[in-house]
Parts: sequence; structure tokens; C-alpha cells
Amino acid sequence: MSQTAGRRHSGAFLIELIIVILFFACAGAVCLNLFAAASNTGDRATDLTQATLQAQTVLEQSKASGGDFAQVAAMGGGAVQDGRLTIYFDSQWQQTSDRDRAAYTLTATTETNDSLCRIRTSVQKDGADICSLQTALYIGASGEVAS
Repeated sequence: MSQTAGRRHSGAFLIELIIVILFFACAGAVCLNLFAAASNTGDRATDLTQATLQAQTVLEQSKASGGDFAQVAAMGGGAVQDGRLTIYFDSQWQQTSDRDRAAYTLTATTETNDSLCRIRTSVQKDGADICSLQTALYIGASGEVAS
């Protein structure tokens, strides 16, 4: 009888041990998912911060040059084609001239109506907008940018 009782207790102990192992495995899986989600959120936050900084820099340079993207490209790099400034960045936010290596693309455009010049910047990753900013400049009657 004592041998049968011992087997029952060892069977219960094994079941309890299996349940505890399953519990810790599930808890580990949940923690792993939380860390992965936190990492993705951190990456997106970094992308947004860097995209905003780069877009703001181009806007300020554009305002200082009166909307002349050729001057902006001379100051900070990039290429101007068809009135559009394009700057490529690699995955570490370092400027690159190689479009194939680019992870991020910043484009800037202008639109002038009467005495108002609107400048819009947009930063994209894989074709999706990360951030876009715009500003406007008042252009005086002589075509000079008003301070």
C-alpha cells in the first residue's frame, strides 16, 4: 500500500512540475513579446526624431536661401531635379548619394502663389511617410524674401 501511495504522490508531483514549467514558459513568451514590441517602438521613435530633425534642417536652409534648392543642396547635399530637392540617407541616417543603399528619402518641394512661397518636406521609409513638415515665406514685390 505504501508503494501505491508513493506512486500517486510522485504522479501528482510530476503533474505539478509540468504545470509550473508551462506557466514559466508562457510568462517567458509574454515577456519576449513585450521586449520585441518595446524595441520596435524605440526604432520608430528614433526614425521619427531623425526624420523631423532632417526635415526641419532642410526647411530652415530653404527659408534662409529664399526657397532656392540649389543653394540648399550646396549647403547640405542632395540633388535638385525638376524643382524638387531629394536627399538619401542610409539606415544609420548618414547621407548617401547611392539611391540603392538608401533606407530613407527626404524630398522637398516649393509652390509659389503670388507673394507666398510654400515649402514642403517629406521623409519616407519604404515608400511610407514618416514625417512631413511645411512652412511659408512671404516674397516681397521685388521678388526678395521678406525678413
